[in-house]
Amino acid sequence: MPQLVKKRRSGWALLAVSALIASLFAVGAAPAAAIDEDSKPDHAAKMTACLGEAVQDQGFTDLGTLNVAARNINCLVYYGISAGRTADTFDPNANVTRSEMALFLYAAAGLMGVDLMGGDMMVDYGDISELGENWQNAITALARNGIMSGRGSMAFEPGADITRAEMAVALVALLDKTPGVALKRATMGDNKGLYVLGPDPGALPNDRFEDAYAQTPQQVNNAISAAYELGITSGVGGGMFDPSGSIPRRDMATFIINALSHSNARPAGVTAQVDGTSIVVSVRDTMFAPVVNATIDAFKTSTATAARAFKDDGTCSSRAGNFEDAGMPCEIDGGDAVTQTDGNVTLTLAGDVGEGQTAWVWTGDLGDKVSADTDYVDVAIKKGAADPVTPTRVLLSTGLAKQPHLVVPTDVTRAHFGSTVTITIQLQGADPDDAAAFVNTVPGPGQELKYTVTVARHDGTDNTGALHSSIAAQEVTIGSDGTATFTITGVDTDANNRGQMQYVQYTVAAATGNTITTVATSPAGVVFSDEAPAVTYVTVKNSGPKVAPGAQGRAGNRVTVTVQDQFGGPVNNAPVFLHSSNPTGTGDADGSTIRSRALNTRANGMVTFTYNYSGGASRETLKAAWDGYVAETTDAEGNAVAAVGTVGVVADVTDCAAGANASSGEAEDRCGTTTVDWVQSTRLESQTAVNILSIDVDNDQIVVDLQTNSVVTPTSVNYDNSDFFTLVNAANAAPGKPLNIGEFEEAIAADLKAAAATSAEDQPTLAWGSYVYDEPADIATFTVTAGGSR
Repeated sequence: MPQLVKKRRSGWALLAVSALIASLFAVGAAPAAAIDEDSKPDHAAKMTACLGEAVQDQGFTDLGTLNVAARNINCLVYYGISAGRTADTFDPNANVTRSEMALFLYAAAGLMGVDLMGGDMMVDYGDISELGENWQNAITALARNGIMSGRGSMAFEPGADITRAEMAVALVALLDKTPGVALKRATMGDNKGLYVLGPDPGALPNDRFEDAYAQTPQQVNNAISAAYELGITSGVGGGMFDPSGSIPRRDMATFIINALSHSNARPAGVTAQVDGTSIVVSVRDTMFAPVVNATIDAFKTSTATAARAFKDDGTCSSRAGNFEDAGMPCEIDGGDAVTQTDGNVTLTLAGDVGEGQTAWVWTGDLGDKVSADTDYVDVAIKKGAADPVTPTRVLLSTGLAKQPHLVVPTDVTRAHFGSTVTITIQLQGADPDDAAAFVNTVPGPGQELKYTVTVARHDGTDNTGALHSSIAAQEVTIGSDGTATFTITGVDTDANNRGQMQYVQYTVAAATGNTITTVATSPAGVVFSDEAPAVTYVTVKNSGPKVAPGAQGRAGNRVTVTVQDQFGGPVNNAPVFLHSSNPTGTGDADGSTIRSRALNTRANGMVTFTYNYSGGASRETLKAAWDGYVAETTDAEGNAVAAVGTVGVVADVTDCAAGANASSGEAEDRCGTTTVDWVQSTRLESQTAVNILSIDVDNDQIVVDLQTNSVVTPTSVNYDNSDFFTLVNAANAAPGKPLNIGEFEEAIAADLKAAAATSAEDQPTLAWGSYVYDEPADIATFTVTAGGSR
């Protein structure tokens, strides 16, 4: 393993570029757009030179709260480009002189692969002879190669502060000579001599600082704009650059590091950086030179199970799988990739990102395996990091609260008068179950997608009511993130009429020339009203399977009930009852004992019930219900007002329609249900395929249904790292695919989610063999058969 280089103290100095003749103002090319708060650099470095040990604290005590600058200062010193004023001070607020800038750039050039030994420009400065030899060498080399130049005839002015314009010109000139940077000078046409960026033939920078454009020559303004597009500098704010301003040492560090990150400079040892779903691995020796043909092994798990990727002895657990489809995970072998001539290698993730992946990268000799002594680096690939998905349709959403009783929650459709509802138009890929279909669906290159939005207001709760007003069609454009938004609101035409409702319908359609014409859920609408909040949704949630205590035992459970109104808001002080499908009764000790009185919700709309259960394995259904009965009363004029509904709620847990109405006979009541699996462990050594009810990855436990007389019998099966896992696809009878433990867990979780949203026919099943209860040392075999969703 290469050893990281120790902290080195060289001189301080950045490089300066001479101001060009101020009378040469920009002519020729059309001006770029003025930089504002919405502007972004188009060619900033994707990787960084500052990671790992390069950003460790170098011991300076005068950096205070300069968080970003401190990181760059520490990195600059790590690479030996700069040093402190003293052993423990950097003097971050002192301005940088031209001679100091020359030393800094000269040191950076070596790291960036720029050869300064040649150069064909004549240099003869009469004011640098009193400087030390290293200063003179740096100034002369940079000037010969056109990176820095003097100020006027035969003068460099080494003690003068370097200006921000000179800094920009120098750093861009240095990057022009840096291998691999998509930057060059145009050699013909109106742009001859100006910097262009991107693939051949390149394009002029498309952003400009207003003051630099007005105050500096064309070539200087072009370099400043290029510095912005390359992510070297963002200006001083307000779209200004301050080209004649001085540069404090803290800003100098940031400018140089931003330029350095465009090069192949990387810290000593092994480093890794994420690029989409790939990892760029770099290996350098102690002098930061690329190490060629270093063998790289990468292994990964889902981020959710990353904490269990290793066994107690430091070796890999069976959750660790190959990052790429080659070789063995956690071992250096012939299937692993090797670094190329630049000391780098790019590894591409095999499989889906899912909810996120964590990868570990290391190098070693053939046959080495991961152990407690292995020196590796870890990186995270976040959910949504996959390559962009080709959009095929758009989906509309309101951002209102969700209807909680639905398996796939959808937005509520009620809002208060006076509120504004934002509608999002979201591009979507062909596979709605793919998370990337939402977060990574963006317009294609040069593609401008427009949609027309038409809004109409109707009296009542749907579009059959009288048309109240309409809004002329407006056009919206999908942004670079794959979305566009517009807003709607309801108009209360009679503030004295409590209970008035207005349906605001919005219709979204592809504009002319837009080929993505499918708009899901359009037309749609929102009901605005000033009606009083009323209990509309009751949901109940539990924390998962519970261990059945047996006939003579007793175990407790806790569930949370939430009550919401028609707007999705919490309902305070709502009385709620809880009923069980398996209550204890006269002469029956088995079942659940739940208090018969109601509990009232708190301000957050929630209330918690606790109860006891006795008995063996069983599936219990819990019903939480709100009694909507309103007693007979009289109105303000003394007239009788009939009662609404019936006192009490129906205890039958099957009498709960879609989590909203308790029943047609008790339409004023509201209820919600959940299931609780009371589980006992299996002792069966082998079992043919049975339905999977749930999986608990934190405790390595699967709950299956070992039915007894057609009654659900929740039974737990435990697994561990040493077991063998296989996936079979029921739809196409594909051969069993070996899985690591993480993939096994992810497959079950994905199929359970799909089954909940579709039908029981999609329920995944589990079979096992060679299973010994409570004996982790034995190797069991588990086969999960995916439902129809795979």
